[in-house]
Amino acid sequence: MSALKLIVPLTPPSQNHYMCYRVATMHGKPQVIAYPAKEAKTWWRTVAAYNDGRRLPADAYEIAYVVYQGPNERGDVDNYAKCVLDALVKAEAIDSDHKVMVLHAFKARDRENPRTEIFIRALGQLSLLDLPMPTVAALDDW
Repeated sequence: MSALKLIVPLTPPSQNHYMCYRVATMHGKPQVIAYPAKEAKTWWRTVAAYNDGRRLPADAYEIAYVVYQGPNERGDVDNYAKCVLDALVKAEAIDSDHKVMVLHAFKARDRENPRTEIFIRALGQLSLLDLPMPTVAALDDW
């Protein structure tokens, strides 16, 4: 298997709603402590459930995602990336997000069926000249 496709019936939280912060005193000095938001944890669990234990070990990855926003949903296409990649690592679909060499990000509107479609392809020796530049329609061929 050199590719995976996941269709998750949620949209990920954007980077702006991904982490929470609080100030705590440690050794008499204030420290800012970051922790994942409830929405991020829900997203991670949902991606893991829809991945169903599939793994794609590789030396490098090309990943594309399409976030189909529902009514009244907003978010920048690039602000979804961290949450999508972190969820793939936590679901063990990919080994590590530092192996992602190419990332394609898309967003669209589907008022009836908000979802996120994630496409993962294992890469061999990376050559940018050999990589196709997909469009949303072309992702069906993955």
